[in-house]
Amino acid sequence: MSETELGTEPTRGEVELPRALSGALRALIALDLFAMMALIFVDVFLRYLFSAPIPGGFEIVQFMLAILIFTSLPLVTWAEGHIVVSIFEKFFVGRRGLIQKVGVSVVSIAALLLIAFLMWRQAESLQSSQQVTGFLEWRIFPIAFFMCALSLIAVGIQFAMVWHFLRHKAGGDAGKTA
Repeated sequence: MSETELGTEPTRGEVELPRALSGALRALIALDLFAMMALIFVDVFLRYLFSAPIPGGFEIVQFMLAILIFTSLPLVTWAEGHIVVSIFEKFFVGRRGLIQKVGVSVVSIAALLLIAFLMWRQAESLQSSQQVTGFLEWRIFPIAFFMCALSLIAVGIQFAMVWHFLRHKAGGDAGKTA
């Protein structure tokens, strides 16, 4: 994994992500981030100038932050942008590099599946207990199901990456970088 320089194009993964999925995720991230920024700005402005904050603004921002984080998860997975420690990277070249990369990907799949499973259980629990937010009284379970779905998209991307590693790298170019 190489570090990206400021002002350069974001890292692209080795597996091609469908444009519709990539575009939809990026658009949702941009819209969510802009709306969150605007909401916080207006809330602070109204709070300090007129002593009238936006009712439920904090709850709305919490929902938006959850959407932002989990919408970014598939793109971070695709770009192999998760936190890595490359202290021993020089020891993993050739076939050992492929084994290490596939092993890390399998562990990532397991972790993402665990996240999806736990989010699903949480969503079902929130739905059955009819949990709502404190001020706006919005139901919480739809966001939890949405977070679960985005985790499963990340799982699918990680599976595609493992398939790509095994199919294209096992033929002898496992130690080469793209």
